[in-house]
Amino acid sequence: MRRVIVAALVVGFVLRLGFAFGYWVGKPLTLDEQEYLLLGSSIARGDGFKYPGAQAARHFERPPAFAALVAAVLVVSPGRTGPAARWASGRADDLPRSSSEVPAAIKITQVLLGVLGIGLVAAIAGQVAGRAAAGIAAGLAAIYPPLVWICGYVLAEPLYSVLALAVVWLLQRASRPARHRYALLVAAGLVAGTAVLAKEAMIFFLPLAAAWLVRQRRLAPALVFSLGVGIVLAPWVAHNYAVYGRFVLTAPHGGVTFWTGNNALSPGEGDLAANPEMGRARVAFEARHAGEPTEALDRAYYQEAFGFIAGHPVQWLSLLARKFFYTFAPIGPSYRLHSALYFGTSLVSYAILFVLGLAGLRTLAAGRRLSGGWALWLLAASTVIMSLVFFPQERFRIPVVDPTLVIAAAAWMEARPGVRHLFADDFRAEDRD
Repeated sequence: MRRVIVAALVVGFVLRLGFAFGYWVGKPLTLDEQEYLLLGSSIARGDGFKYPGAQAARHFERPPAFAALVAAVLVVSPGRTGPAARWASGRADDLPRSSSEVPAAIKITQVLLGVLGIGLVAAIAGQVAGRAAAGIAAGLAAIYPPLVWICGYVLAEPLYSVLALAVVWLLQRASRPARHRYALLVAAGLVAGTAVLAKEAMIFFLPLAAAWLVRQRRLAPALVFSLGVGIVLAPWVAHNYAVYGRFVLTAPHGGVTFWTGNNALSPGEGDLAANPEMGRARVAFEARHAGEPTEALDRAYYQEAFGFIAGHPVQWLSLLARKFFYTFAPIGPSYRLHSALYFGTSLVSYAILFVLGLAGLRTLAAGRRLSGGWALWLLAASTVIMSLVFFPQERFRIPVVDPTLVIAAAAWMEARPGVRHLFADDFRAEDRD
């Protein structure tokens, strides 16, 4: 089985490298990518966690972990030359605009994170469904298109996926008899706290995991896990309190995200780039609050969204239903921003995986093996909850939901007689164990 997993890692590396350097070249960068590059270069120059010059007013605040990773890569990589040297200098009006301006070291780092993600998917599949499923899951994760191309962008999703899956593996390992259970729980908490600083979606998982541990009459493990989370988050929260004068967990940018998914113009899917009318409403909203600091504007967005929910409960419930649909159906407005090739490949590959994943969940339930993947299922559930609170988008789904479906699909394939024969040696090894 090791040979199968190693082969999957090699194939996954080649595909991700080929996409990043052979196809995704000269493509326009999204606003999120631009902001991470600007913040990372600012940290690398020693200017701190901030946008250069007058650009600060034009950009959102961001959680620190991925920007710090970008900074670390820029520091240890060779000096920036060519197109990258322009925006990396920190001049106020220079923005990175094309994927050709992204340093190769950053692309390679994203590719390596994707390969690490394949290994984690295999490890978790082994926990849930056995050694043969680990090899199958590694193969599926290596070639599954959305997991390939997400590594081609300068986005936090590959880092977040690795951190979130690592938390799952650690918690599920700690829930079994182990000599170092509390060390695993502390490690899980530390990684989970780092995941929060990479992408706030992890916040929705933390109470679910703690509640599950308490429900299993494991109050001490829940406290140890929470302690690990707090050790990581406390310094950053203290930093934010010094900067903003109030409690801010990661960055004061959740308001616009919450408003995007909870206003009268929201279709229930996609961000501002996918909804031009809502983008214009945002410009008008910020014009009414011109001159207010970032944290005040963030609060104003929350107030506006909660006002819509309270004043239009029926419309909001309808919006909630659309959010639930688009969480699992990749056909919303954000998908139409892409080419027909991208949309078709994404839709077909995800549809196949979704069907196989549901079959795998049924197989695991029939064999009473669902409890072995409790942290994985809770992580996927937390992503669904997050999509309902804010809004669903492909980038929110791919890091967690798609690997979960890969693992469930591997469990279904592992139960097929033909596959069992193919991996007969591995099944005999399991029986000996």
